[in-house]
Amino acid sequence: MKLCDLRNVVAGGLVLLVGLTSTEVSASVLFQNQWSGPSKSGNASFIYYIGAENFSLTNAYSIESLTFEALTEGPIYNYWSSSEYLAKPIDRDSLMIDWSIWASGGDKPSGTTALFSGSMAPSLTDMGNCTTCYKRIEYLLDVPDFNLAAGDYWVGFHVTRGFEGLYWAQTANGDTKTASGYVSNSGTAWYPGHPNSSNYPPEAYVFSVRGSAASVSSVPEPETYTMVLAGLGLIGAIARRRRASRA
Repeated sequence: MKLCDLRNVVAGGLVLLVGLTSTEVSASVLFQNQWSGPSKSGNASFIYYIGAENFSLTNAYSIESLTFEALTEGPIYNYWSSSEYLAKPIDRDSLMIDWSIWASGGDKPSGTTALFSGSMAPSLTDMGNCTTCYKRIEYLLDVPDFNLAAGDYWVGFHVTRGFEGLYWAQTANGDTKTASGYVSNSGTAWYPGHPNSSNYPPEAYVFSVRGSAASVSSVPEPETYTMVLAGLGLIGAIARRRRASRA
């Protein structure tokens, strides 16, 4: 074998070795409560408390974004006049959403401090009208990447700015285990269900958790290392022999 051919073989082996140890995985939906149709409305307003939904992961993942759908920007009922509806658009330029990820405490998030949290302006996508009273909008939060192990968790959303009328969309897809959180100086206090549970029965809400598998480096077989090292050694031996023959 010529020296140039041997170099090509070794170079190919090194490329293969690098490819095996660095795997790129595209983002996907890891958990989702999908919209189930216009027969469902919305009742979690997000502004006075944190609305929370539970989810589970079967493997370790890198979380990259969170979404929820809400009903808003339509003629919303005016409680002071039974015959009047008010158009209450959201302020898309100033809207800010607090998000948080919590350990599970069963029927509600566990503890008073979130595992991960942040505040950001969401990206909005109009999903069309779902009833005669509301417009359906998806809110996408491109959160900083963080890793979660397999297990049960809760995700919370809270509107801090730009709110006029924004109600978490209900769905028939998913369980009816939700929670409400109230923030104080001592942390967040959690309660199962909707704050006004006597008027609002348990409902599932539309949301998703998106990301990709946590980075996993494929370990090359021992033979791969042996072949690469043997090739490097052979190149060195040939080079030394050529230098000796020229002397």
